[in-house]
Amino acid sequence: MAFVKAYEDYCSARTDAPVLFHRYAAVAACCAALGNRVYFDAGWERVYPAIWVCFYGGSGLRKTTATGFPISLLNEVDETLPLPQDFTREALYSQLSERPSGIMRWSEMGAVLKALRRDYNAGTIETITQFWDSEPTVTRRTMGQTYRIHRPAVTILAAAKPIWFIQDAQREDVRGGFISRWLFVTAKRPENSFGHFMHDVGDRSVAAHQRASLVQHLRQLSEYEGEISAGAGIEVLERWLVKFEQAWQNENADPADLSQRAGTQIVKLAIGIMASRGTAELGELHPKAVEQAIQMYSYAFDCARDLVGQIMSNDRDRDREALDRVVSVVRAGGGTMKQRDLLRATKMTLRSLEPYLQTLVAAGRLQKRAEKTAGGPSIQYVLQEEDEE
Repeated sequence: MAFVKAYEDYCSARTDAPVLFHRYAAVAACCAALGNRVYFDAGWERVYPAIWVCFYGGSGLRKTTATGFPISLLNEVDETLPLPQDFTREALYSQLSERPSGIMRWSEMGAVLKALRRDYNAGTIETITQFWDSEPTVTRRTMGQTYRIHRPAVTILAAAKPIWFIQDAQREDVRGGFISRWLFVTAKRPENSFGHFMHDVGDRSVAAHQRASLVQHLRQLSEYEGEISAGAGIEVLERWLVKFEQAWQNENADPADLSQRAGTQIVKLAIGIMASRGTAELGELHPKAVEQAIQMYSYAFDCARDLVGQIMSNDRDRDREALDRVVSVVRAGGGTMKQRDLLRATKMTLRSLEPYLQTLVAAGRLQKRAEKTAGGPSIQYVLQEEDEE
């Protein structure tokens, strides 16, 4: 991976972000440069080398910095490759209907997902998920416009703090398949850290040559077009998948279904790795590239499993707290409370409150009553104390 090594050297002279971050970022840059002009025919559909990589960890790991270098280089190749960071639904659909491939940078993953969950962005996360799946055409309708996005291939580089996964990630993100499409990568900060600024990056002419060489490599990729055939690499992948799927076929051990997308993730990574060696390597899946892709995927898989465990555990804790809170509010209201008063007292939306009410009714903790009033139907919830049997 000549490009990857050159990229690591160039970035390491400018930031003390972990080299591991640079490795994944380099492959992501190659994937983004290829866009939707290069693909592997998996039988059911084309697989484009569009990967989603999230660097996570505590402060000082230079996560955001590591996501910035590929954007800077790709912008020199083609200023339309880095996709605009406007996360309104209409703006995103409009941009991608005109330019269905490129790279997005989420400097704070949690903030982006909060924006995408707002009512006016409803359905955007589901649409982005379809992009990863390489669907031939994604059609979206808004109030006054129909957007058709043909052959989407969107690479995403993101940074995130662990606190986001603890406080804001939801079980729906896990069960819905959004989390499973990411390659999560964390690493320790280098021992020989040089702080915020690198004061001596060596010979400026050498540095300029290094950068120019990286840009030229990505430019060549951006001009390449072709299909990747199976080659001998597919046999390496199939043998590994048989063992891997046997180990992770229990959904209780893999609640996010991370293992179900292992094959596709590895193919995407392998194409990016081959691209890092040059366009001459893009004829067929090469066994060595597949082996390296398996190593990269396996590391990210272990990182993702740790995060999913945190999300599921903390989501259960949040559920228990929310359920106890609803019961306490009804009890404080005398044991009977109208739904509208519950919304005010808990400061929750009906969408977020309703699942807890349904759980409590099903568990026999609350009884739901609908009464007719002059102003229309009124829904009340009555507390069923455990000692009232």
